[in-house]
Amino acid sequence: MTSKTTIAVLTAIVAIGIVTYAGVSTGMETTQTLAPQGVHSVEISGSSLGLRIIGDDASVSDINLETSDVRGCSLTAKTAQTPDGVLTIEFERRRSWGLGWCDPTATLRLPSTMNVTVKMDNVAGEFAGLFDAFSVASEKAVIYFNGGVSSFDLTGEMAAVYLKFDADVPRENVRINVDKLVSNISLMGGWSHATGILREIF
Repeated sequence: MTSKTTIAVLTAIVAIGIVTYAGVSTGMETTQTLAPQGVHSVEISGSSLGLRIIGDDASVSDINLETSDVRGCSLTAKTAQTPDGVLTIEFERRRSWGLGWCDPTATLRLPSTMNVTVKMDNVAGEFAGLFDAFSVASEKAVIYFNGGVSSFDLTGEMAAVYLKFDADVPRENVRINVDKLVSNISLMGGWSHATGILREIF
């Protein structure tokens, strides 16, 4: 079970990640608007980003992707849609000089529930809303998740996570395979539901 000290450390790490995500951007922002027709899944790749994804977002009618550069590097997002309904987003970072912080950010807003796959070397992620299957594969990750999913999968070497799932998310559909994990996991269904997941994970 996660100790109070570990939870405190996790909370601090997540807070730092979110503050960094919100405050580090000082460069140019770019917005792409993509048609959602025929799209049921999103596959995201890249490295070392602050990534926010909002699922079933009532504020948008299209798929909205915002990228923000930071001082010292630029971020581009290449998008493509496969014939079978998968939207691929590939993030590429470019340094303009070799010193300083260089972790740009991106925000993806989805107008409906979709499958989401994130594959990155390193990611600081804030994910909220409603999704179908949601999976993250990252060597190192700091993740805040709050919402509903049909299933949730996390794999990697190291991760600090705060996961808060809706009550109707079956605990057997939450799968975490991380070598070094700091976690706080809860479900709206109550403490016994949450501790059941933790027992299965550890």
